[in-house]
Amino acid sequence: MVLSAEELDHLYDALVFDREGDKIGTVGQIYLDDATELPNFITVRTGLFGTKETFVPVRDAEFTGDTIVLPYEKAMVKDAPNVEPDGHLERAEQQALFAYFGLDGNGEAKAEHPDSDRDRLRRRERHTS
Repeated sequence: MVLSAEELDHLYDALVFDREGDKIGTVGQIYLDDATELPNFITVRTGLFGTKETFVPVRDAEFTGDTIVLPYEKAMVKDAPNVEPDGHLERAEQQALFAYFGLDGNGEAKAEHPDSDRDRLRRRERHTS
């Protein structure tokens, strides 16, 4: 998913749906690859008050305006491994998430961005006007 800075800002709080069209929650945070500046993961706020945040790879996700459609089922997202959204996503955490979502250890994106070592991803800070 290649998005401009403005599109990334609109992604915050976007509604998140699964591949069947069921609402999962809203986007909480965006994690960018340190080398490429491209989004690799979002967190999806779920639960009664949106208090749980689940990491989901954005590879093959579709973003349109104020919604994002993930290529996964709602139950799969909700049952994903628990990783704390603390500013950086370590390589071991990324690999566990990629494996859970059926992607290779580099999220199948390594070939697209060969200069990226994907050791760490950092949380993108929200820009407000």
